[in-house]
Amino acid sequence: MATQFKFIMQKNYVSRTLVYALIASIALQPTFLLAATDLTDAPLIVQSRVKPNILFTLDNSGSMLWETITGTDATAAYNSGKTNRAFYSPTFNKLYYNPAITYLPAVKYDSLAPTFTSSMGNSPVAAARINPFFSTNTDTVDLRQSCWGKESAVLPLYDASSFVKNDNCRDSSSATYSKKYARYAFYYSWKTTNTATENPGSNQNSDTYYSRVEITPDTPTYSRAASRTDCGMGNTCTYAQELQNFANWFTYYRTRIATAKSSLGIAFSALDGKSRVGFSTINNNSGSENTKASNFVALANFDSAQKLTWYNRVYGIDPDGGTPLVTALDRAGQYYTSGTMPGASSTTLRNVTVPLACTPNYTILSTDGYWNGGAPANVGNLDRKVP
Repeated sequence: MATQFKFIMQKNYVSRTLVYALIASIALQPTFLLAATDLTDAPLIVQSRVKPNILFTLDNSGSMLWETITGTDATAAYNSGKTNRAFYSPTFNKLYYNPAITYLPAVKYDSLAPTFTSSMGNSPVAAARINPFFSTNTDTVDLRQSCWGKESAVLPLYDASSFVKNDNCRDSSSATYSKKYARYAFYYSWKTTNTATENPGSNQNSDTYYSRVEITPDTPTYSRAASRTDCGMGNTCTYAQELQNFANWFTYYRTRIATAKSSLGIAFSALDGKSRVGFSTINNNSGSENTKASNFVALANFDSAQKLTWYNRVYGIDPDGGTPLVTALDRAGQYYTSGTMPGASSTTLRNVTVPLACTPNYTILSTDGYWNGGAPANVGNLDRKVP
């Protein structure tokens, strides 16, 4: 028994010695050897090296040209004449300038940049472009302008569509037009003392309900929201910073389509050749349902050449027509099923569009509202069907 006990003790001693030696050998490894192995942050079972297909389908209906998102403009633009203070209130019109948001410039294709995209740059406050995506549209606005209006502002202070001066605000003062205003760079704020809910259909278009905030040199600082990243870490933004943010909004986010293009361009700039990206629209370029694959960019590796084609096509969209979303999604499904986009001038084999059976296929559809138009016939429930 004593011999057996001694053997067990020796065995335990040897085991402990081996464990200590192993721990010591790991602890004494050079740092570069320890750093050579990275642990995955995703389960091995879900990892895939197969490039995903991402077809982005853009709503290019006529309503994408509107300058409002209010919840009351599903079938018609809210206050297209821009006569109501609520149009200029970011708490009612979610598309209008909001001082709590940092408006980033859109991006453009750049063959020399690592991501093949680079910033389009801050919008010049003295010459802010009305449409930065069309090279043929060179119209600009000097957002620094001031003018003279009546004691209670009569809106708009500029032409609602062209942004040129109008008679509601004059270049010089007079007995009638005696109050100075910022012609373009301003917004209205719903007064916190109001007991009523902001509802422009309830005779609220007056200074009783709204405070006017002007971005002028006369106001050197503006309250900085915590979400603003362009004004440093202080509590205020300078006049120059606030006006620059307004200019970026005016040029890159003022309309629904400008917001879509700017946001889409920034989001997709992060993708590279590890993804296959394509593009389509719900309508053609004449405002009719897109049955001939107008604006279509076939799925391909999102490399320099594909990004050049993709960004040119996205930024060149000029909205018109209705909102046939269902048939647009049906065409996307047919594209993945057959390999050829319906209406395309040439046929593509399915193994070109979907290289492997395990290829993840996605369609992302962006839209500004309700769909209309017809629905495809004989589609049925295909959720369980594998092409």
